[in-house]
Amino acid sequence: MKRGEKDPLLRRIVSGVLVAVIPATLAYVVSVVDGRRREELTYVNSQIEKLYGPRYALTQANDVAWERFVSADWPVGKGRYFFDPMRPPTIEQVDK
Repeated sequence: MKRGEKDPLLRRIVSGVLVAVIPATLAYVVSVVDGRRREELTYVNSQIEKLYGPRYALTQANDVAWERFVSADWPVGKGRYFFDPMRPPTIEQVDK
C-alpha cells in the first residue's frame, strides 16, 4: 500500500460508524427538544385549566344571577340603569 492511499477497510468502518452515530445524535437532539416542548405545553395547559376553568364557572354563575335579577326585579320600561341618577331610590326600594 502506498503512502497516499487509505485502507479501504478503515474507510468502511469509519463510514459505517458515522452512518450510525449521526442519525442517533440527531434523534437524541430531536427527542430532547420535543420533550421540552411537551413539558412547556403541559405547563401552559395546566395554567389555562386552573385560570379559565374557575373563571368560566364564575362567569356562568354571574350570567344566571343577572338574568334572574333582571326577570324578577328590573322595572318594566326602565332604561339601561337600574337607579335613575336624577331620582335616587327610596329607603323602601333599597331595602327590597
